[in-house]
Amino acid sequence: MNNMPVVLDSKDLATIDKEFKAEFQVWDILSQGAKSITAADFVGTKEVRINKMSGFKDATSYKRNGENARNQISIDKETVKLTHEDWFGYDVDQLDQSESAALTINNIVTEHKRLVTVPHRDKVAIQALYDNAGTKVSEALTQATILDSYDAAEEYMTDHEVPGGYVMFVSAKVYRLLKNADGVSKTFSTNTMSIAGIDRTVAQLDGGVPILKVSKDRIQGINISNTINFIVVPLTAIAPIVKFGTVDTVPASQDRSGYRDTIKGLDYYDAIVFDNAQEAIYISETIPPVAVVGVTLNKTTLSLAVGANETLTATVTPTGATDKSVTYSSDDSTIATVTPVQGKVVGVKAGTAHITATTANGKSATCAVTVTAL
Repeated sequence: MNNMPVVLDSKDLATIDKEFKAEFQVWDILSQGAKSITAADFVGTKEVRINKMSGFKDATSYKRNGENARNQISIDKETVKLTHEDWFGYDVDQLDQSESAALTINNIVTEHKRLVTVPHRDKVAIQALYDNAGTKVSEALTQATILDSYDAAEEYMTDHEVPGGYVMFVSAKVYRLLKNADGVSKTFSTNTMSIAGIDRTVAQLDGGVPILKVSKDRIQGINISNTINFIVVPLTAIAPIVKFGTVDTVPASQDRSGYRDTIKGLDYYDAIVFDNAQEAIYISETIPPVAVVGVTLNKTTLSLAVGANETLTATVTPTGATDKSVTYSSDDSTIATVTPVQGKVVGVKAGTAHITATTANGKSATCAVTVTAL
């Protein structure tokens, strides 16, 4: 008789087919700004106090043996709310856990942080920089202009007396422009046997400004509609703050409707830009073109005598369209001609012709022109 126990389940391997997701690209880089904030600065669960020093005056001449002005330096504590939350709650059935070595509480928490928390905090930091930037420059960058664009940013930082220790966050597209920028020498080393390697890394500019690539999704922040090219910012201009940061587990023995472990977590966090540091944030962005959606003419019909003229006026919508250019044409120039740019219509001989105004993206409007003999 076989007395061997029957195995009802067996665990598979602990391997997880993980989604690709990078670690922090922005949040941790800027963490220096939060080093001065301690637990004593927190007020309640979602508020933190920021110290602000004021009372400084311009330098004046010293009066010997006389009364010299003195100013009172004061410290004010500004209370700032943390506006972002990361709550998660997951149920994990005990039977599922018994069948998979990968289905552990630690793996679930780790994957949530990696897939959800990390990219969202990067977006929060970028959004805070964008909303509080001292200057935003709209420009379309190319290989020929990217270095000039950085030089303009560096000039801005110098003129605003921003000390060293700033970084340059760039989109992947702009990083490619930097690698191929006009005027940058490109070299590679070889030996007698084979190519040793080609190193085209752009790690920093002018020997001191680190270049940090940020993925397309994260560098657009939470709701930035314009395309971010790059951001130049001091490392201490912003304070990424996390409060609470707890993870709790309710064991399956306390589950009333099944046999499941419950995992719960909650963070309050935000990226606080210091008021006095706002002018030290420089952003290069590209405003996406606004397409024309329609065009109308001031007249849909027009009567002219032979030799007479009148100018048509086209109105493009929306008014903020990027390219509002219009080209005029006649379907029968033997009856009526029109200047392609000005829209000036001239009657040539008796008959009917149609004048069409066409936008750069193909929207059009037509005016029927009737020419009468003298």
